[in-house]
Amino acid sequence: MKITDILNSKPVTLSFEVFPPGSHAAFEVTAAAASQIAALSPAFLSVTYGAGGGTSEYTLGLAEEIRAKNNVEVLPHLTCVSSDREHVNKMISAFQSKGFENIMALRGDLPKNGCISSDYHYAAELIRDIRSRGEFCIGAACYPEGHPECVHKNDDIRYLKEKVDAGCDFLTTQLFFDNAVLYNFLYRIREAGITAQALLERGAQDVLSFGPALVENGEISVSVNDEVGRAMASNPRTAIAVIDELHYLLVVSDGRTSESEGLSLYELAAYLQSKGVQTAYNLDGGGSSTMVFNGRVVNNPTSGRSIKERSVSDIVYVG
Repeated sequence: MKITDILNSKPVTLSFEVFPPGSHAAFEVTAAAASQIAALSPAFLSVTYGAGGGTSEYTLGLAEEIRAKNNVEVLPHLTCVSSDREHVNKMISAFQSKGFENIMALRGDLPKNGCISSDYHYAAELIRDIRSRGEFCIGAACYPEGHPECVHKNDDIRYLKEKVDAGCDFLTTQLFFDNAVLYNFLYRIREAGITAQALLERGAQDVLSFGPALVENGEISVSVNDEVGRAMASNPRTAIAVIDELHYLLVVSDGRTSESEGLSLYELAAYLQSKGVQTAYNLDGGGSSTMVFNGRVVNNPTSGRSIKERSVSDIVYVG
């Protein structure tokens, strides 16, 4: 069973990671310990490839042993930092012939002897090779606090996007202790390279970037003093509201011309409430992202000068 199917079938999953033995003599002890862990009924067990590939020769054997003796899915790791393409292809073929559907594709830790592969420099290269060989479910690593070897977090996000574009199916984070770090990371990866135009090119019909709720259950949910950041009443406003099923109201207030003085969030909410709406949301502002509704652009991020569309994350779209 593919790991993505397992993750999508349960709201919460628990998995364990097993390190292969460093020698043949310790294989049986390690396999017995893995069976004890498997008895806890985890969603799956992963088997590492060893630092610098040091215990890689036992990865496949241990993965087979665990799967044969326990009713649990197994996710074998494969690293490339110290392997040439011939060896990697041999391992992929071995996983394939043994019926493994999942591979965790990693660059791996730099070996202590300093001998690194000339065929591989990044995990994305390994992922491309695995993807070209069959219908594997491919996992990759991501780093909410940033990879220790990467100086700039924006570069880290770019490398992560390369892994996803190369064909990885799911991501596993490094260990973190602060949820805020993860939420910030999720915001940044959603923002990376995702624009309204890109979504439209992929077949989306409507693209709307939501801000705060203005009306909930027919009641105004913002105060007179509420604004988005340092936005002023003269800023552009776009809002969408639901009156009843299939009955929507879209309001656009420019606020940048003498003919349109603009509305504060509270004034916009009060206007929508007066029209009998039950739910209404302020949409993303005028200087950020393009929004399309029923095939028409309802917000274009220009104000007398060209403003490049910002990548956005909090998007709701209908395709």
